[in-house]
Amino acid sequence: MKTKNYYHILGVSQDVDADGIKNAYRKLAHKYHPDVSRAPDGEEKFKEIGEAYETLKTPARRLAYDRRMSPTVGRLTSEQPLVDFCACWSEIPWVNYWCRWINPEQRPDKTMDA
Repeated sequence: MKTKNYYHILGVSQDVDADGIKNAYRKLAHKYHPDVSRAPDGEEKFKEIGEAYETLKTPARRLAYDRRMSPTVGRLTSEQPLVDFCACWSEIPWVNYWCRWINPEQRPDKTMDA
């Protein structure tokens, strides 16, 4: 099964920022919305655009997608899995506390090292 190229679907390059992805999505979603578009494949294209945006709008999902697309993109450093974990799950209070605890630069009280 071939993986879809979401960057190609949105018409952006891989180094585009989050605002560029959002702007491309809005432009294409308006163009291919079933209530606006008269194209025969408009609804299918609209769903495809939504799928691409859902994947690329979140940094963690985008990184996972980039890694799946190319094994050389986003190679892991020794700290990268921890950064990914903290970025994905930081809204959970105990994870946020734990991530701050293991990363000394983010600790509110640096005297806890003793």
